[in-house]
Amino acid sequence: LDLEFHLTLAKASGNPLIPLIMDPLYRLLPKIKTLIVSNVKHVQRDSAQYLHQKIFEKILSQDGEGAFNEMKEHLTVAERDAKILIETISDNGLFS
Repeated sequence: LDLEFHLTLAKASGNPLIPLIMDPLYRLLPKIKTLIVSNVKHVQRDSAQYLHQKIFEKILSQDGEGAFNEMKEHLTVAERDAKILIETISDNGLFS
């Protein structure tokens, strides 16, 4: 569902390049998400669903700026978790 949500938003952008550019990331998302949930201790399994709901509500209310801000928050959380994952894997010598 996570992947479908992001792909739907990419298609809804009306820019045909966005889904193409995002395709490689979409293929990696399930693996990345599994690694994050398994290795990043503070991650709540439903946090993406909560953030997606906030984005969706802004889109439904046609609040473009609000949707942008919610997506920015979602990306900030994703970036934070990815950095923690990289540090965790690096500290455990899994990148060696």
